[in-house]
Order: sequence, then structure tokens, then C-alpha cells
Amino acid sequence: MSDRVRELLRQRALLQEHLAWLEHEIAAASDKKSEIAVAPAAPVAPPSPTALPPAATAGVAIAAKVIGATATSETAPAADRMLEEYRVPPTTLQSDVRRGCFLYFAAALVLVALGVTVLYFTIGTR
Repeated sequence: MSDRVRELLRQRALLQEHLAWLEHEIAAASDKKSEIAVAPAAPVAPPSPTALPPAATAGVAIAAKVIGATATSETAPAADRMLEEYRVPPTTLQSDVRRGCFLYFAAALVLVALGVTVLYFTIGTR
């Protein structure tokens, strides 16, 4: 089996695991776990470890751990508070970017002037 086929199979398995996780999260958010099936529509057969390179099997294991870890109700408000604490207003961000652009422009002008001066004194006729 070629490397491309193995990589495509690995990506498909990861996407199927991700879809299963999304369905689980949707069911948990809508509080209708009995109505929405947690399992994907088609049974997912995990790729055999011999069919995938070692790096790919490590990626599948890591993805399974990440998918298995779901955010609890206590961590969501804490995460929102942390995001709000470090959020920067858009106007401040815009002025910082503008100031940075002007500083880069001034530095470029100084470098060009310095280069012209050095070339004037090194190449100039005497």
C-alpha cells in the first residue's frame, strides 16, 4: 500500500472519530441523548497498526485521547472568564498594528539612508 493511501485512510479515520465526538457533544448540549445516536452512522473500523506508519498510529492515539476528553460544565465558565480577562479591544489592537507599521517603515527608511550613505563614501570619486 502506498504512503498516500495510508495517509488518506488515517485522515478518514480521524475525521470519523471527530464526527462521532461532534455528535456526542451535540447530544450533550441539547440534552436529548436518547434521541441522537452517539455512534457514527457507519461502523468505524480502526485502521490496523501494521497498515499505518508509526507516526500515524501515534496521531490516532493522541486524537482518541483528545476526542475522549470533553469539557465539563465547570470548565466552560472558567475558560470564558479567562478569555475575557485577556481580550483586547479592537480599537487598541488596530492602533498597535498601525504604530508597528509606522515603526517598520521608519526603520526601513533609516536602513536605506544608511546604505546610500555607505555607498556614497565607498564608491564615490575622489
